[in-house]
Amino acid sequence: ASSRLQHADRVQADLEAEHARLEELLQAVNQQQRTIDKLLSLERQFSASLEAKVQERTAALEAAQQRLIQSEKLAVIGQLASSLAHELNNPMQAIQSGLGLVVDDLDDGHTERAHSDLLMIQNELNRMQGIFAQMLDFQRPVTYSSAPLDLNTICDGVRVLMRKRLRDEGVNLEIDLADDLPQTCGDANQIKQILINLVLNAAEA
Repeated sequence: ASSRLQHADRVQADLEAEHARLEELLQAVNQQQRTIDKLLSLERQFSASLEAKVQERTAALEAAQQRLIQSEKLAVIGQLASSLAHELNNPMQAIQSGLGLVVDDLDDGHTERAHSDLLMIQNELNRMQGIFAQMLDFQRPVTYSSAPLDLNTICDGVRVLMRKRLRDEGVNLEIDLADDLPQTCGDANQIKQILINLVLNAAEA
């Protein structure tokens, strides 16, 4: 009986020790859970703070982008205005010169020549209309047409355009054209623009 009592006491002691270890384990688990909850709370706070900062930075970037777009629009408008003035200068001068030629032709009774000069003025007005169409198109880059060119005809057209202007300035324009020029392709208006600029620069020099 004494032996059974001692065995029962040992079993009881083992159970109590096991219970104590389980209690310690449970406390450790609870401590771990509290630590995890605290970390999760900190993570949520950090995420909320980070999201607020991201939204703030995003709003600042959007505002800066809008200012940049507005600034670029103003710069484009300035460039367009400058380019438009430059591109329109030559046809305006040609029209002015052509009107003077028409007046002179009508005074001299040369109605056929006046008709030819009026056609030249009409062509320059069409050219100005095309320039306006290109300048007002913000969505596409300016395009140039490439077609077979008769360089002699272009040169002779420039001579007619500049005849009045050069005559008023006392400048004599001599044209030496070749009959056997090879055919080439390009934009007739751009070639005309270059030739008019060269003639004007030469006349001013």
